[in-house]
Amino acid sequence: MTSILPARPALSLCIPTLNRCAYICEAVQSIFEADWDVARVELCISNNASEHDYAQLEQLLPQAPSGLTVTYIVQPQRLTADEHMLAVASIARAGHVYLLGDDDRFLTEQLPRLLALVDAQDPDLAIFDGHLIDASGRTVGRLLDMPARAFTDPINAFDVLRDKCMFGALLVRTSLLKQSHFKALFGTSHAYCCFWFSLLERSSSVPVRILVPDFALVGLRVAEKTYNALDVYYRQIPYEIAVYRRHLQPGPAQHANHRFEQRFERKIASLGFLVRMHFAGMPIGELRNLAPHFHQRHAWKVRLAEFLVQSGIYPTARALIHRLRDKRPSRP
Repeated sequence: MTSILPARPALSLCIPTLNRCAYICEAVQSIFEADWDVARVELCISNNASEHDYAQLEQLLPQAPSGLTVTYIVQPQRLTADEHMLAVASIARAGHVYLLGDDDRFLTEQLPRLLALVDAQDPDLAIFDGHLIDASGRTVGRLLDMPARAFTDPINAFDVLRDKCMFGALLVRTSLLKQSHFKALFGTSHAYCCFWFSLLERSSSVPVRILVPDFALVGLRVAEKTYNALDVYYRQIPYEIAVYRRHLQPGPAQHANHRFEQRFERKIASLGFLVRMHFAGMPIGELRNLAPHFHQRHAWKVRLAEFLVQSGIYPTARALIHRLRDKRPSRP
């Protein structure tokens, strides 16, 4: 472990990493280059027993700006994704934690606004928009592309933001990441979203502050993902919904989780979603074994989605629509 611990910081930036040294070096560099009060920030990195060489990162970390607290640990053995996220979040000493994927990076010019947000708003939770970037760092889209919002009712926030916080572009009050809640969600790959338990359990007499800020903060990599998207959508998230059902108190919180479950089931059962998954390279025929009950109910849609992609109908129609959009004259 490498660590020098001065006074308690205001913000902890936590990055779990596994076999992505080059990308995490980009992320760290984006932090080092920011023009902000680094004495109020700490950087926490946990290496999940990577097989890849991390010499580049280990040489970079001592170049941290003066005053920035850096903690880097190497796990003695491989943890699951959820266990590892808990491990790195547990290093944090600040009142707020920002969780960053090791293949993502901050938009350096926006980091001072992050610290200013913590100071001025003191949010319980902030979910940020981000730029979607490819393997070379080129911007290819936006993550949320939704207007800035503020919520004081956690049920309302859950309804709107429940499916917007699964990408990791979020800031959360550290005290909301309770270890028991974290562990209850082990196996979902989204255990860091355990803050919803604390927020939904909070008395209505205790105000909450949940924000969608008015600026994008991160570049989120859309290439070289190590997870199986079919497994995430058709096994992990349904399991996560079931865990919420078991732990939430009867009443408004349970109703909110049920509403999310209904919306999510409609989404993953839609023909459009299945087509896009298959076009992206996901072998949706494997749903027969991965999610047999789902496949039994929607087998015809799965077969039709496979046909639309493999026959070339969907790729051709998609390319035609893109060309028509590109040729559409811009408004004066």
